[in-house]
Amino acid sequence: MPEMIKWNEKEKISINPADFCYTEITFGKIVLKHIKQKYSFQDIQSIERLIRDYFNYEINISEDDLDDLIFYQAARNIIVHNLAQADEIFKNQIRTTKYYNKYVAYDGKLHLKKNNYDKAKELYKKLFKNILDNFQKKVLDKYEVDIYDDVDTINQEESVESVEDFINKVKNLLPVQPWPKGINSIISDKLKVPKYKVNLAVDTLINRGIFKYQLHGKLYVQEDTIKNDEEETL
Repeated sequence: MPEMIKWNEKEKISINPADFCYTEITFGKIVLKHIKQKYSFQDIQSIERLIRDYFNYEINISEDDLDDLIFYQAARNIIVHNLAQADEIFKNQIRTTKYYNKYVAYDGKLHLKKNNYDKAKELYKKLFKNILDNFQKKVLDKYEVDIYDDVDTINQEESVESVEDFINKVKNLLPVQPWPKGINSIISDKLKVPKYKVNLAVDTLINRGIFKYQLHGKLYVQEDTIKNDEEETL
């Protein structure tokens, strides 16, 4: 349903002709690469701009919920990529929220409890339902198709057993560390699944202590402090 996307006629996409010679590239991948260069997807504000710019839709959430979403998205990034060290990037992301200077302990780390996790989970469910409800209305009005049919099917298929089975498949395909750059993409292609699913599986394996945290080809244990000057894309 590409006609649902609002595209500025003045917006240009640059293409390197060499890409067609050495990679399996599609127009969809070219557009996605262009969008990723414009939006970081590392914060809620960026996702909000993307939806507004390309789908002509303003996410309807309260200021309190927006504050919470900004904080939890920033918290997720430093927990996964910086061993929970509250660096300047994190503080800059939450500078306009009620959480500024909160939750950071004397050791400079972010300390959250289970109730924070539960609150974040409910907030993200609320956010995505808000977005899906809007798309559902547009799709029903134009195509008379119920997008929630597909969502329900996906939810039914994603049982705990199937998730653990997938994590084990990813584990078995990971080589000895340090992993080469692009390993997540290679596994994604082998398993024929979206890369974000492989990313989640790898994060889970690291959090369980099966593999070590890796940044710029170097391995770290939980006690190490890493300066998060640049996020590595595996």
